[in-house]
Amino acid sequence: MIADHLLAHIGQYILLKNKSGLLLLRKLRSAIAWGLPGGRIEEGESWEQALEREIKEETGLTITEPKPIAVHLMREGSMMKYCVYFKADVVDEARMLFDKKTHSLKWVSCQAAANLDYVSSDMKDIILGFLKET
Repeated sequence: MIADHLLAHIGQYILLKNKSGLLLLRKLRSAIAWGLPGGRIEEGESWEQALEREIKEETGLTITEPKPIAVHLMREGSMMKYCVYFKADVVDEARMLFDKKTHSLKWVSCQAAANLDYVSSDMKDIILGFLKET
C-alpha cells in the first residue's frame, strides 16, 4: 500500500458559512476541541472529489465551488501533514447528518467562534481570519 511509505499527507478542510453568516464547526468523538469538516484525499481522487466526498460523509451537506484559501504544515505523529483550507457554498443546509466519528456539528457566530478551543492554533488563526474577511 502506498500510504505505508508516505512521509506526508494532505488534509483538506472546509470553511462553510450559511445564509445567516454562521460558520459550521465539527467536533470528533475522540477530540475535546473544535475543528472543521474535511479529511484526506484517497488514491485516485482529485482534490475536488475528495473534498465533496468528505463533506457529504461527515455532514450530509453538498458543497459547490470550493476555492483554496490557506495552507499550513503540521506534524501528525511521525508524518507531516499539509492542511489545505477551502471556502465553498452550501447547496442545502437543511439535511445535516453526522457520521460515526462526529460528536457534534454546529453553526456558530463569529463572536462564538473566537471563544472556542480548536484542534490547533493554526486552524484557529485561519478560521478567525476567514471570518473577519467575510
